[in-house]
Amino acid sequence: MLLSIIIPCYNTEKYIADTLESVKEADLYDMEVICIDDGSTDGSSSILKEWALKNRKNTLIVQENKGLSATRNVGIRAASGEFLYFLDSDDYILNLKEMYRLCRQMHEEHLDLLIGSGRTVFETPEIEEEYANFAGRYVIHHDYPEVLTGREALISLRSNKDWFVTTGTRIVRREFLLKHEIIFSEGYIFEDGLFTLQTLFLAERVRIVRNELYARRMRRDSIMTSASSYQSVLGYIHGLIACLRFLEPYLQKGEVSSEAWRSVEVMKSMAVRHYKKLDGNQKKLLEQAMSLEEYLYFRAFIKNEAEYSLKLDRIDNG
Repeated sequence: MLLSIIIPCYNTEKYIADTLESVKEADLYDMEVICIDDGSTDGSSSILKEWALKNRKNTLIVQENKGLSATRNVGIRAASGEFLYFLDSDDYILNLKEMYRLCRQMHEEHLDLLIGSGRTVFETPEIEEEYANFAGRYVIHHDYPEVLTGREALISLRSNKDWFVTTGTRIVRREFLLKHEIIFSEGYIFEDGLFTLQTLFLAERVRIVRNELYARRMRRDSIMTSASSYQSVLGYIHGLIACLRFLEPYLQKGEVSSEAWRSVEVMKSMAVRHYKKLDGNQKKLLEQAMSLEEYLYFRAFIKNEAEYSLKLDRIDNG
């Protein structure tokens, strides 16, 4: 099997049919599709069951709700493909035949990772106006003709402002993930940042292409458009700690570039930004949810900077 397409699904009955339509010819291209129903409580389960009955070559896994990261990890363990692609259940692949061609190229060039573009699709004109900064956010604007190491790719992507962390713009070799024991960090949102850093930092052979792999849907009530909550702050604090822990042995050997360190800085700045938006009740929930380690990092890196920033904002606003 060349490619395993892993689709976690939780309560996306409005969109999952489009997602499944985009992969309906997967068996024509030496691909398998693994859908995981993560305890959906809407009509998604019925749609997935009907799809599984019509597509017996593919796999449907039904489980109690575990969250996106844990569900992706279930997909990794169930996959048999040489390469893996993670597709969210409100997005869709743009050209399955082109994805097959890219996977063949990955096989021939012995790549660990391929990075491409994504197309932003707005659900309504109102969302497009509100989130206009997402138009073109997932596009590779420059040409990268050579196969690079992951660290070279990281530096080039950052330097050229072609950097984004969404997993839908990446195809990864399964054995590479298993070799380095890379999985998605379970129990937290905004898990893509750590996964992106680990895969790029450790990959030996990476190709960057400008091809659009998929359509990223901007809609209401998604993780990207939901209001800040204590879970979002907790996710970034966890990401900050995990990135620091991952980079620590390389820091000691002087092998961490400023571009790689930027992942830590982004986690910190995003935690500060989201914490500033919390009300008193959400702040209490955050402190109750944090482990001791998370609380120590929060006090050291997040809380004081956020409170100081809020004071400056009040001064600027008169």
